[in-house]
Amino acid sequence: MDLDVFKNNVLYLMKKYNLSTTQFAKRINMSQPCVAKWSNGLIYPSVFAICVICREFNVSADWLLFGEEK
Repeated sequence: MDLDVFKNNVLYLMKKYNLSTTQFAKRINMSQPCVAKWSNGLIYPSVFAICVICREFNVSADWLLFGEEK
């Protein structure tokens, strides 16, 4: 997994749905500091977080993590 791809895809989802880090965090029931670290490319997400983001925003894990459908 490329951390930059994940970061850019999280930022893309935030922009697409016009969400702040706080709003994004509430939507996926995660903490705002955690989402801020993702959107700054500082930490990797947990498997649970990946699943929640995929389900909430109807995206595949391949897209979220690798930027492409496999």
